[in-house]
Amino acid sequence: MMDTYEFNDNVKVENRMQLEIIIGNNDGLNSIIGCVTIVGLTVGNRFVFELEENKRSAMIRDNCDTLCTDELCNKGKCIDLFYRTVCDCRGTYQSGKQCNEAMKTINVSWDQYISYKMDDNDSQPTVISIDFK
Repeated sequence: MMDTYEFNDNVKVENRMQLEIIIGNNDGLNSIIGCVTIVGLTVGNRFVFELEENKRSAMIRDNCDTLCTDELCNKGKCIDLFYRTVCDCRGTYQSGKQCNEAMKTINVSWDQYISYKMDDNDSQPTVISIDFK
């Protein structure tokens, strides 16, 4: 959106300022995913204006509703990534995409070890969680 604003009184900025605020993706620039609230602009300790919406790109939507529901992850924690959800099952002794599968357990004796190997084609995990009894 592109707007021009007039300033007067004791606000120490240029008399005329051209302001462009872009929310969302613009010409291949890095964009953000999440909820953004822009109420207005403050210069120093003075409130200058409220933002009026001129145009909106196709993927911007009103409100900031969560994709998570109480039932989605059973006893796990739902993490809202704003375009999809993931379940964090740590501490529930459950596994699976929705923390609805029994956790697999193994018995390791003193002369054995646990090894984890990933194929090069797989993406790297962000969390590897091991509980010991």
